[in-house]
Amino acid sequence: LFDDDFVCATIFGLKRLIIWNYATFIRSKEIELDFIPDGMFCDNINSLISVYSPGKLVQYTMNGTKLHELTFTTPITQANIFPYLDTFEGRIIVTSDINGYLSFYYTDEKDYKLKLLCSKQIHQFA
Repeated sequence: LFDDDFVCATIFGLKRLIIWNYATFIRSKEIELDFIPDGMFCDNINSLISVYSPGKLVQYTMNGTKLHELTFTTPITQANIFPYLDTFEGRIIVTSDINGYLSFYYTDEKDYKLKLLCSKQIHQFA
């Protein structure tokens, strides 16, 4: 949900991401996904939509342009964004996987690709 632009995203059916304007009810973009998503989250500061499944996380712009894609060898169970700065590079994506690891990804300011910062088992944080 992007309040300033009246835009939101919905997963429809098994493999379709729909980006639409909730003030006018007009669809701006429909994206056929090549995976069945388990969830999604939005970044209001950078207007990004992230959709994930156990094996993949894909980021799109609010206009539907694909920016990043991560694939996972160990299935993830959850993903979300942790904003620590209001910049494109100041966002950390955190995933958890079936083996009890938390993995932290950042956007490299040199090539703007998502890269692994670190991965630790949850019991190591206690």
